[in-house]
Amino acid sequence: MSFLRLIELLKRIHIIEYGLWRYIAVTDDRTCSACMMHHGKVFVTQDEHNPTELWDLFPYGELVSPSVFKPNVHPNCRCVIVRQYAGESN
Repeated sequence: MSFLRLIELLKRIHIIEYGLWRYIAVTDDRTCSACMMHHGKVFVTQDEHNPTELWDLFPYGELVSPSVFKPNVHPNCRCVIVRQYAGESN
């Protein structure tokens, strides 16, 4: 069983309230190495509705909607971190 499947199973039976967030970089010829380094990573937060751990990692970030966090790794950053819901693999 994969780590992500285990987290989702535990959420469904209410053992934990963790949120899963996936980093998505725009991958083109302008993508910087810092953004590519995070592309595809999944972050686990203790509270699925308040991702305080994301602010710890990306202090200039902003929550633009309940399911979208802009990390603002650098000026003009085009990346987003999106909530990953049960059953989603990518």
